[in-house]
Amino acid sequence: MATIQHPVLPVGQEARYRDLFDGVAFVPGKPAKEPVVRAEGMAGFRVALAAGTELPRHHAEERVLVLCLRGKAAFRTWPNEEERGFALQPGCMVEMPPRLPHAVRAETDCVLWVVKIG
Repeated sequence: MATIQHPVLPVGQEARYRDLFDGVAFVPGKPAKEPVVRAEGMAGFRVALAAGTELPRHHAEERVLVLCLRGKAAFRTWPNEEERGFALQPGCMVEMPPRLPHAVRAETDCVLWVVKIG
């Protein structure tokens, strides 16, 4: 199958194909965030993290879904300033409301699919 060469796929009437592992590069200490799809009210990103790489505590203004596609990561949230942890591995997902502080640290090289809604 051919890979679409556009970094951001427009939403239209035809189906689009994208291999989310195509071109993944794991650079220690440097998260790689790539926009993949945008539509009204949502945006999808591929995030690649080398083992040991951390995205420090931050938040998004939108509702966020994080799905682990490859590898393992430790995911933390701070609802009401109490830390909660989740072990992400392929097939696991975290859903967060807007403005919830969160952080992630890759235990192995990992690829996350992040969707912001709203």
